[in-house]
This record gives sequence, C-alpha cells and structure tokens, in this order.
Amino acid sequence: MDIDLNLIFKKAELNQRVILDIEPLSPVSMVSDIPGSHYKTAIIPSKFHICGLFENILGWHIGAKDRREILNFLKNTYKKNFKINLEPAKSNSGYEPLVHHLFDFDKEGVIIHPSKIHFDDLWKKAFRRVDASVHPKGTPNIDHNLIKVKRSLPRKADKPDQIDDKAFENLFKENIGKFPFYYTTLASREYILAQGSWQIPLQIDNDFLTLIQLSLGENSVSYMGTNDSWIEINIITL
Repeated sequence: MDIDLNLIFKKAELNQRVILDIEPLSPVSMVSDIPGSHYKTAIIPSKFHICGLFENILGWHIGAKDRREILNFLKNTYKKNFKINLEPAKSNSGYEPLVHHLFDFDKEGVIIHPSKIHFDDLWKKAFRRVDASVHPKGTPNIDHNLIKVKRSLPRKADKPDQIDDKAFENLFKENIGKFPFYYTTLASREYILAQGSWQIPLQIDNDFLTLIQLSLGENSVSYMGTNDSWIEINIITL
C-alpha cells in the first residue's frame, strides 16, 4: 500500500479546535514509560497515545529505521523552508511519531473522563533473541523434525527434567529457521474498564484534520495503547 506523507512536511497551523471522542470497546491499557514487572496504565491518553491512534487510523505502520529517516528529513525541511528548529519527539518507550507536530492539547478545554474501574491481567509480550536459550524456552512450537533431537539433548545435573541451557542454545542457533520468529513471556498489565468516553480538546492542523476525517469515514474503530485495546473514535468540530 502506498502511503502519502507529504502533509507532514508542510508548515503545521494548529488553527482548528476539536473534541476527540474516544469510546472504549474493550478494556484499555495505555502505558507510556518503560515498565518494570508491572505495566501500569495512564488514566487518560497521552499525546503519544493519540499520535499512535491517528497513525493507526491512517494505516501508517512504518518501521523504526524508516521513521528515523523520515523524521530527519522533516527536521531539515522545517529548518530550511520555515526557519524553525523542529525536534522530533520520542516517547520513553522508544516510539517516534510522525504526527506529533500536527496537533496539541487545547489548554483552554476540559478533558472529560468516563467512569472506570482498574484491574490487572496477565499480558503476553513478544521478543526475539538469537544469543541465548531464552528464545527457544519461550516458544511453544518448533519444527516437528526437531522434536526428537530436542528430547535427546543433555539435561541439567541438578534439574534432570530440564534441558541444559547451553545445549538448548546451540540447538536453537543451528536451527533458527525452525523456531518461531518470536518467543513470549508473561507480564502483569493494568487495564481500564470504562463506561462512556474520553473527550479530549485538541488544536489541530486543518489539512491533517481533513485527512483523519476521511479515514474515519471508512473506519472509526482502532486500537490505542496496546493492540487489544479497541476503541471507537469520533471527532467533534467546534
């Protein structure tokens, strides 16, 4: 799919005031910082969450390397064409949005919260490593040709029911293509179960607003914070 990013290189004019209405369709978890053992949710979406939401709606699913190149070009464009030092934003979790400069919170508006309860649940994280036995230990499936080989590997001296870590690591390194691309591990994550909507006042560039509204005309359902946090979006112009 071709993605037209020309809009982000134009000089942003935050000349429209709108209310972003976000209605949760499922429990929502919005984590901004790099967590420890517990992923605690924010009580309202941060600007980075809204950036991610807008990019999801637009279908701008772009990898980290390409993002850095685009943002460097954006910074140079603003410097050359508009004499503005635009520093690309980066969240504590490493996310680098492409639309951070195209809107902002309206400081004159009031954020409305839905009624909500908080709860913790187990959440499965996906990782990839090629230098340790952590990866093969975290994958429930392997190529069927490796099952007998895995069962014949040496065992730990003090835990004979477990495979020796080094032997498992060597098997993995020699047969990477026969293991799943990611391994998974569990973490505790906090969710919000909400009734009602967040209503967040924004100032937004008019051309960007038009692009968002066109996308919402085709699909107003997306996710925010994590890919199981489904929400319905509506934009109310003021």
